[in-house]
Amino acid sequence: MAEYTAISNVVVIGHGVSLSMMAALLGHGLTRHSKTITVVQLPDMANDCDVVISGPEFAALCDILKLPIEQVISHCVEGFSLGMCYHKDQRSWFVPFGNMGLVEGAAYFNQGILRALKDELLPELQWQHLSLAAQAVSAGKFAIAGPKQTHLQGPLQYAVTLNRQAYRALLQQIAQQAGIKIIATASITPTYHETGAISDLTLDNGQIVKGDFFIDCSVGDRLTPKVVDAIEANQPSIITMSWVQNTPVKHQFGCQHLVSTPWGWIRQTQAKDKWHFYTVFESTQWTASQVESWLSEQGFSDIERLSVATLSGEALAQPMQQNYLAVGKVVMDLGELVFSELVVVQQAIITLLDHFPINNNWSIHNRIYNRAWQVVLSEAEAFIDLHSSHFMVRGAKTTLAKNLVARFGRLGSLPTLQYDIVSESQWFSLMLGLGISPKLPCHYLSNISDTELQSTLSSLRQYILNIVNGMPSYVDFCSQVIPNTLHCPLRRQEAGSHG
Repeated sequence: MAEYTAISNVVVIGHGVSLSMMAALLGHGLTRHSKTITVVQLPDMANDCDVVISGPEFAALCDILKLPIEQVISHCVEGFSLGMCYHKDQRSWFVPFGNMGLVEGAAYFNQGILRALKDELLPELQWQHLSLAAQAVSAGKFAIAGPKQTHLQGPLQYAVTLNRQAYRALLQQIAQQAGIKIIATASITPTYHETGAISDLTLDNGQIVKGDFFIDCSVGDRLTPKVVDAIEANQPSIITMSWVQNTPVKHQFGCQHLVSTPWGWIRQTQAKDKWHFYTVFESTQWTASQVESWLSEQGFSDIERLSVATLSGEALAQPMQQNYLAVGKVVMDLGELVFSELVVVQQAIITLLDHFPINNNWSIHNRIYNRAWQVVLSEAEAFIDLHSSHFMVRGAKTTLAKNLVARFGRLGSLPTLQYDIVSESQWFSLMLGLGISPKLPCHYLSNISDTELQSTLSSLRQYILNIVNGMPSYVDFCSQVIPNTLHCPLRRQEAGSHG
């Protein structure tokens, strides 16, 4: 392969909704730059569940792809989430996707909340009272901010639970409309250059697909170049478990739930008339049979389609190697407990488009991309660290998580992070919920008296309640926008409610 030749042919392989999202986003981002994109579709994984969860960037993604959001909701969506509700040690707290208060990006507002809490200016005040999303979920309400309600788009950021097959079909349609060719195959055999870079793929029918740059969205990372940087080995294998339950769960609608367990957390998500469960743990600490026994002891019943998968502990030290980018393994490494595969794929492709190689001088481009992606991963892994069983016992493991916890525990503030895979409001609410509160007095808003702050927060709380009172119930909202919705009767959460 000659050095410094332009990249014109991009080949993407993989399966499932990750491949379809990658194809749709590449079609939007690259075809207008005269890049030819070929998608090689492998058989789906047997343990793929029926639904997939977006992140709060769902509405922005629809805007990027020029998708009528109402059409996507009516054809693909099975549920909505305004945030994550955590349940641990008889306590519950809410982590909204959107910002606290009603002004997006107002870091000083969070400091005002901390000051009011620390000084007990309003003894009955909880920080969730000043979150529009938290109060809506507590009241069983839901709404999407309309075009004339831009001031509510920040506080009401939401994620959706999507029907996997319907959403994949829609994304494939978008990719094909952008001129992307999709080829189905049962297997692939890569051919390598002398340098170790990939030159082409041979499909099961003998067809050869040539490319200058290859993106692998499969879980197995099937295209690893022959000459690569160090591989991270001897990492403990990760076991994932997912299942569906028909029995109604005593949790509010309109949010995802994370329930504490001895090994970490179980995520519970409602989709139409079913609840979907997902958990992840290290093979060195728990076995699938031990987890199943614990679930049985805790009264989990009416379980159907239990799926168990073991993910290898080996991974490329850097995701971009020569003319190859491994996305699938990164998705599985982060898991779906906190970040869904859609969130990770979107962040991976945005990072790629920001640093897309203009020629095949791989040593330069790989360094740039891998450095950027390591920042993304460090921020995501720091957030995951706060969910680990290790954190509950010994504190944070990653350096970034340690620094963030230390700073928040001292000053009640967080530094500006480079990427927004986790919002400031999510960090803020999760840390407070975990019992991390600032030790030093807050000097923000020092020009505002206690009386003024009390009045402002009280008025805002009442204004939020007025907005919530005007919202439809979650069940009514879904019955209007989701065809054939069969929701369980709405049940208010028992003692320990966050709101």
